[in-house]
Amino acid sequence: MAFVPPSSLPSGTVTVVGTVTTHVDNFPAVQAISAEALPLPDGAATDATLGDLLAAERGASDALGLVANALTDVDPTSLGDE
Repeated sequence: MAFVPPSSLPSGTVTVVGTVTTHVDNFPAVQAISAEALPLPDGAATDATLGDLLAAERGASDALGLVANALTDVDPTSLGDE
């Protein structure tokens, strides 16, 4: 079948009765994309913010460790009835 440029086709309306079958060769079911090209959603972590998040998590973990250590040093019998 020879290639027919669209500019050489007549314009207008065509009425189709029955079934029309088409075949497209250049339409793969899967097209490769690069994840780098996709936009991040609002609030998503980036390499720049992950370091800040890790530092904050470590700080919180250290603080919880200090609280846990302080609580293990408390004698529950010294708290009295309240």
